[in-house]
This record gives sequence, C-alpha cells and structure tokens, in this order.
Amino acid sequence: MRINWVTTLIAVCISLLLTYSFYLFIPIEKNTLLHQATSAISLIFFLITFVLTIGVAFEESRTTTVVRTTSLVFLFIGLITLSMLSYLSNSVPLLIIIMGMLILVYLLILYALYNAE
Repeated sequence: MRINWVTTLIAVCISLLLTYSFYLFIPIEKNTLLHQATSAISLIFFLITFVLTIGVAFEESRTTTVVRTTSLVFLFIGLITLSMLSYLSNSVPLLIIIMGMLILVYLLILYALYNAE
C-alpha cells in the first residue's frame, strides 16, 4: 500500500470542506450535542472514505480500482445517510450507531478486498 501525500492532502482538504458545509447547513440548532456529534462523525467518515478513494494506491491496480470504487460508493451512502439523519432524527445514539455500523461494514469489506487473491 502506497500513500500519495499530495492527493491525500487534497482528500483531507475536501473532507474538511464537506464537514464544514455539514456544520453550517444542517438544520440542527448550533452548539448542541447533536450538532457537534454530527459534525465530528461526518469528519471521521469523510476523512476515511476520501483518503482511501483518492490518496492510497495498492500493489495491484485491480485492488486499487476496487477499493476506490467501494470507497466512492460508501462515500455517497454516508453522505445520504448523514443528510437523512440530520433532517429526520434528533438522537445522538442513533447517529453514532448507524454511522458506526456503516464505517465498520465499509472497513470489513475493504479488509476482505485487500486480502482477496
């Protein structure tokens, strides 16, 4: 696994901008626990998915392509899920459980893809 530092830095900046947009535009009262949790979870999720989408390459190009495609699909699933949860739910535990399960399923799939021969 190789890390391209320039594209990783770009991925981190895009993640920060997306998180800032969630911070500004989600319809939750500012400075509440739910608002801070949504912002923190979106940052973690966007960082993981964007860095693995843009900034990482593997030894085999097939593995790189599959990991990037999977990361991009989970990025869009997470974006939609975070948007829906911020509009429809006022529960921090529900947000943590759903996004935590999404991240863990994503990492489990990536682990299986990386170890597949």
